[in-house]
Amino acid sequence: MSKNSKGIFFRYEFSNETGKLEGGDIFEFPNIAKVLTLLGKIIKVAHGDEVAVNITMGREKPFFGFLKNVGISRADAEREMVHPVAKTAKKAAAKKKPAAKKKKK
Repeated sequence: MSKNSKGIFFRYEFSNETGKLEGGDIFEFPNIAKVLTLLGKIIKVAHGDEVAVNITMGREKPFFGFLKNVGISRADAEREMVHPVAKTAKKAAAKKKPAAKKKKK
C-alpha cells in the first residue's frame, strides 16, 4: 500500500514476564477483517505466555500522531514496519525448475 493509502495500521508490543516492553511490529492491512485475525492470534499468545500486550491501531495520520505522542518517532516506526513479500516473488519461488536432462550412454 502506498504511503497515502486508506489502509489500517496496526502495532503490537509484547512485554516480558515482569512487564518490560520488548519492542513492537507494525503492519498495514487493507481491511479490518485482517486486523481482527491477527489480533485474535496475538491475544492467544499473550494469554498463553502470561505476558501483557500493547495494541495500537488506526488510519495513517492518527496512528503515527499517537505514536509520536507516546515517544515513537516516524523513523522508529518505519523500522518496526513488517513489509509483506511481493506476490511476484512468491510466484517465482514457487515455480519448479525443469528436471535435468539425462545423459545418453
